[in-house]
Amino acid sequence: MTCPSEIDIFLRIEPQPPRVTYQEKKFGGVAKDGKTPIFYEPPRLKSARALLRSLLQKFVPAVPFSQAVQMTVTWVFRGKEPGYYINTPDCDNLQKMLQDVMTGLKFWTDDKIVMPSITKIQLPDDAEHGIYIKITPLKGITR
Repeated sequence: MTCPSEIDIFLRIEPQPPRVTYQEKKFGGVAKDGKTPIFYEPPRLKSARALLRSLLQKFVPAVPFSQAVQMTVTWVFRGKEPGYYINTPDCDNLQKMLQDVMTGLKFWTDDKIVMPSITKIQLPDDAEHGIYIKITPLKGITR
């Protein structure tokens, strides 16, 4: 089997995509060794990660990408007028959880091969809200 040539995904998430990020993990203390910090995910973060995982599962390729890929992501939030969404969270913080979930589902062999391009936009209530994801293999990029 060969890697897919390209994957196009739209995850419809109403009323809008989760705005929680991995940066919202909480410090839970120190391990018994007295040095190792322990972090945990609050319920809101666990719920958002579980939602992304459940929506993405049906799109996992039979063979993971093993060469460099361009991952183009557009987060579509609710807003009064169409345009860029310039509120929190930051694009890179949103991307971290999404990309980690996709890595865990085996969209690719290792997330170091992913070259992300991220945009946040807002559309009025009557539009579809969610996350557009396009994964395209990049030719001529080697390690």
